[in-house]
Amino acid sequence: MNRFTRPCSSSRPLIALLGLFLALISIQSASADSSSPLLAAFYDRQMAIIDGVAYGWEDDDTPKPVANNAVQVGVGRSAFYVLNSLNELYRYDDDFQQSDLLMSGVAKFAAGRTGVLAIKADGALWLIASSSKKSVKIAENVDAAAVGDGANYYITKDGALFVKGKAHRGQYGDGKLIAKQ
Repeated sequence: MNRFTRPCSSSRPLIALLGLFLALISIQSASADSSSPLLAAFYDRQMAIIDGVAYGWEDDDTPKPVANNAVQVGVGRSAFYVLNSLNELYRYDDDFQQSDLLMSGVAKFAAGRTGVLAIKADGALWLIASSSKKSVKIAENVDAAAVGDGANYYITKDGALFVKGKAHRGQYGDGKLIAKQ
């Protein structure tokens, strides 16, 4: 019998959180990847937003409240990310005790193995390196972005798709296993 059908005292908070999350999903649709409005996952790291509170956990640990007024969460190889209602993007360490303000004025973001792509309200796309926390503006007029495994993607407001990074597993979608210039 798995632990979700036979709750014990240590799993009750997790079951309660999952129940709330499932109820929330039944009301509104949600997508999930390494950064999404309601649910994010990257290997053994997870985050969810319930009633404006961001929760984070690793493996099968009990979810911990991380931040209030959360509107988007994301997870990377070595960090957890929360965008709050003031458009401030924060990075949290593994135990959620330390946070760093990465950038203000962020409308939405994408997180993953290599770091964070932050889109500001004016459509400017910024790359924030996970190791250095330094940011570099890489594009304008951006509508959406995704951080992949070795390659990053973004779509401009006029519909153009851009890919940058490794192509060793076909990330460019062109049928080849090498990057093009």
